[in-house]
Formats: sequence, C-alpha cells, structure tokens
Amino acid sequence: MKTIPSVKSLLTSVFVLALGLTHPQSANAWTIGFDQIDWLNNTGGYTDYESDWGFATFQLSSADAGSFQSGPFGYLAYLNITTTVPGGGTDNWAVQNMPLWFSSLGEMDMQTTYGLTFDLGITAGSNRVSSLDYCLTIDPAPLASPPIGSQTAASVGISDWLFGGAGDISGTSSSGNTGDSFPGNAVNFVGASPDNPAVAGASINVAPSNIVAVTEDENGCVPGATTRSLFYLKSNGIVNFSGSVSNVYQTLVSNMNTSLGASGTGTTGSNFFKGKSLWLQSNNVPIVTMVTNAAGAISWITNGADVEAWIRYVTTNLDGTTSTNFHMAFVSSLTVLSNGDGIISIIDSPQNGSTTNRVWDITVHQDGMSNLGNNTRIQFIVEIPEPTSIAFGTVIALTLVAMRWQRHKR
Repeated sequence: MKTIPSVKSLLTSVFVLALGLTHPQSANAWTIGFDQIDWLNNTGGYTDYESDWGFATFQLSSADAGSFQSGPFGYLAYLNITTTVPGGGTDNWAVQNMPLWFSSLGEMDMQTTYGLTFDLGITAGSNRVSSLDYCLTIDPAPLASPPIGSQTAASVGISDWLFGGAGDISGTSSSGNTGDSFPGNAVNFVGASPDNPAVAGASINVAPSNIVAVTEDENGCVPGATTRSLFYLKSNGIVNFSGSVSNVYQTLVSNMNTSLGASGTGTTGSNFFKGKSLWLQSNNVPIVTMVTNAAGAISWITNGADVEAWIRYVTTNLDGTTSTNFHMAFVSSLTVLSNGDGIISIIDSPQNGSTTNRVWDITVHQDGMSNLGNNTRIQFIVEIPEPTSIAFGTVIALTLVAMRWQRHKR
C-alpha cells in the first residue's frame, strides 16, 4: 500500500530532492496510447460525436525507475506531455505535471496505468482525429513551462464514453440520467507546478487490474461502484460475504431502487444510502457509509478502507438548456498537492454492457471543482468498520443530516 508521511517531512524530502538526490537513468519502458472520445447518449447515438476531448493512456513498469527521484518517502516524478494535432492544437501542454508516486519500486508494477483527458484543440464535431504528434517527459520536479523536444507520431483511436447515473448525494434530486449530456468543452490535465508539488497521498493495496469488473447497465454506475468497493473490502479481509459480482450488483440495483435504461434516472443519494444499508444488514456486513473530504479519504485509503467519488457536473445540452448530472466511481488513489488540491485515480465502466474497467485521473481543487469540465464538483464517500457504540441506521441518518446542513450553509 502506498502511504505518505506528514506534510512537514514530505516538504523536507522535496527540498532534499531539489538539492540533487538522483537515481541513475535507465532505458524507458513506458507505453502510451491516444484516443478521441465520442460521448454516447442514452438512445444509442451520441451527445458529442468527434468531440474535442482526447484521452491518453500511460503505462509504467519498474524498468522506468531511472526516471524517478528517490528520497525518504519513496519515488517521485512528474509526467508531462505536449501534443500537436492536425487541424487542432499545436505544441499544446496536454498533460501538465501529473505526479507519479510510489513508496517502493515494487509498486511500479501495481499502480502503473494512468488515464488523462486533454483538449485536442479541434472544434467539436468537425474532425475525426486519426493521428497526432507528442513529446513526453518524466521529470524529477514539476516543470514551469511545457517540455521542448522532438515529437513522435502516434495513431489516435476512438473511445466511446457513457457518463452519469447518479442523483444528488443529498437526496434532494434524482437527476443523473446517463447520456443526457457530456461534461462540456475539453480542458487539459493540470496537476502540480513548481510552487505546488505533490506532498501526500495513498492508494489501494492491490493493482487496479485486480479490482473486479462489473457489467453495468445504463444508469447503473452507483450499484456498479458499490460492487467494486464491497469486493475490494472483501479482498482486504475487512468484510466477508457470499455471492458473485453479478449477484451483488443486481441485488444492489434492486435495493437502491436504481432506475436503469435509456429512460432511467439512475440512483438518488437517499436510495444509495438506504439500499446499501439494506444489503449490508441482509448480509451481516458491519460497515458504515459516510461522507468525507480529501484528507479523510487519504486517511481511510491508507488504512485499507474503500473510498468512492461522487461527481457532480453541470453542462449545456444540445438545445441550449443546462443539466446537472452526477456520476459515481471507485477511487484507487489520491495524491495531495502543497496547496491542498488533489488528484484522484478512479475506476469505472466506459459504457453500459461492457465488462471492462476504465482507469483515469481527475484533478480536484480545494473547493471541489475539477478539470473534468468547468462546472464539476467532487465529494468522497468512505466505507469504514461499524462503530460498536453507534447503530448503523443512526450513522446513516446523521450523515444525511450533515450533508443537508452543509448544503444549506453554501
């Protein structure tokens, strides 16, 4: 498991690295692939065909250790990518200082895949991007400007994405229709900076590839994410229950009163808590579901618990109206920058009916905003062992009350 010490010791370590503590260079073994995202709608078509969103899938191995700096807290480097797209952006700083962080070199063969969205620089709907040129560097410290160097040609594939399926976590809204809208205009991935380096973080203690894949129905992201979470907790020995992945997922769909399909509305926040409580009680699983912030999420991941992200995004629809939609996903890692911003890696399903996990990364600012479009906010949900002195239903009720109180305070 990747765990990071106190912020003070980390800042000291970063200073030591800045003085020149280096690791011998070795041959690169990383790989990268690029896609253009087509955003699906809920009727078999698209809300945004040939969109301006690009997606880079970057993969490391332990053979890349020479690109990392070693220090008291482990191994750290930053990924930077510039892209040039025919008919689109030229020398675009597509990925800016994405922290790559391991407490041991052995973890490089566990947490090795990163999915990063960026702006292709085209007008959405105008161009099928089949190739681009890129320059990629792995740097020991955050860069202040884009990397300069020769670019390499790469083909660009097509990736169909379906996004949504959750209601407002406070339970006051049921909107969350998958495919009703897409997150809006593409933005580049912005991570750290020279005055805002990575200082803390934690990750799950298994390879993301070992997280169970769930065949999600359309609008089934909430029971899908919950299923991944429960099986992760089971693999850690925190809980024990019987049933297959499909059985657990289908039971949660029923318990959460999830509205599936093209005309469905997903799962409301209140139905998520009630339905999960029912499943936990029926299976004698003693855990409590609570809402937390980024600092709390790091603490719980470090201790082997599960964390999920509840993503709220406001978009403009094709008819000019706006929609508020929600999505839920399993969190595999969280890294904190010195100013309190964070970067989360999440695991979800790229589209309904697909038994495939998608791993990708999102920047989360202190105010909850993210780089997944302009009007996106993220909250965290954690599963923890049930306190013996508090009844499960009471904790859930108090959590809902606290969320509503916070909502009225904003």
